[in-house]
Amino acid sequence: RASKYGDGKPALPVAKRFAELERSRSECSDSLDRCRRKRHEVLLLSSGGTANGEQTVVQSGALLPLDIDEVRPLLAAYADCVALCRAKKEDGLLVSALREMGTLQLRCGLLSKAAESWRFALDSTFGEFGVVGHWRE
Repeated sequence: RASKYGDGKPALPVAKRFAELERSRSECSDSLDRCRRKRHEVLLLSSGGTANGEQTVVQSGALLPLDIDEVRPLLAAYADCVALCRAKKEDGLLVSALREMGTLQLRCGLLSKAAESWRFALDSTFGEFGVVGHWRE
């Protein structure tokens, strides 16, 4: 029997709903989750932590620049995720992937690539190409 902290076996309705949600997960969602796990590892290692979660002293609140060579495989994974989300017409996940990819590109010093990713995210949000160019209309 589960306690109020949810540490036991879930009730039947909860277990059924969880199974439905697991079945409905899309390839895009799985791809974005993999990118986020990789991003977490890269950011942890670049901030002085280790893969097993040990943390060293880090500047608090500062976004430290990232080495492009360390992030290149991660950016490629995000690009694959973006392509998959576009092909599957998963707009919400596409916007999230583009936004996160743009942030990584910015931290690597790739300003024009970051701006491009964010522009594509805005275009996908509003369903129209070139939203930034004619936002006042």
